Amino acid sequence: MKVTISIRDSLQRLFTPSCLLCDASCSETGNAGISLCMGCQQDLPWILHSCNGCALPIESTELDYCSACQQSPWLSDQVICFVHYASPVDYLIKKMKFGHKLSAAKVLGRLMAQQIVQGDFELPDAILPVPLHKKRLRSRGFNQAQELYREINKTVAIPLLKGVERTIYTEAQTLVKGDERAKNLRGVFSVKLGSTVPKHVVILDDVVTTGATSNELSKVLKAAGVEKVTVWAVARATPN
Repeated sequence: MKVTISIRDSLQRLFTPSCLLCDASCSETGNAGISLCMGCQQDLPWILHSCNGCALPIESTELDYCSACQQSPWLSDQVICFVHYASPVDYLIKKMKFGHKLSAAKVLGRLMAQQIVQGDFELPDAILPVPLHKKRLRSRGFNQAQELYREINKTVAIPLLKGVERTIYTEAQTLVKGDERAKNLRGVFSVKLGSTVPKHVVILDDVVTTGATSNELSKVLKAAGVEKVTVWAVARATPN
């Protein structure tokens, strides 16, 4: 009997995913197939209330927009980020983007899907993962926003928007100072001639910092005929 139980326990440990952060078992009820234990999920730096316009946290639940967005709104209509770009989320995102650890993309994408369903979000007509230039896509081997979409789409089936490209290669945004980021991205995105666009599009990204990427994409999408642009991102970083 003890031998049978021991074998069964060993097999269960073998086929049960471990938490990417603490290596604990992820077999708990309600884990939703996410390779983070419930303890680590609960300890993530969740954003409880944020500005609708830029997703920066705001203390007053009576306010929908921060003072900056009231004076100078972004070009997108709404920005939703789920967690702060802080430990351990920054670790997971860096592992995904620069460590080629797609298991982290699965975790982050499934966390987003979970929040989208639980939050009863208005679903768009299509999702646009932020495009990478072909040169960067070749060097990295994958588009992290596309990997997030892949996981979200398993839970919430939303069409992928095609026909939007990054046509100009630029220095990575992480290497550009905050006030230069918008200039670095000016004119880099385009919608292919003859492409049709729906009324409501979600731009999908891993991190929002200054909003330069989403603003440039929003400008291009609205010029092509999109009526509403929402941004979904895993994390919100605070600009330096």
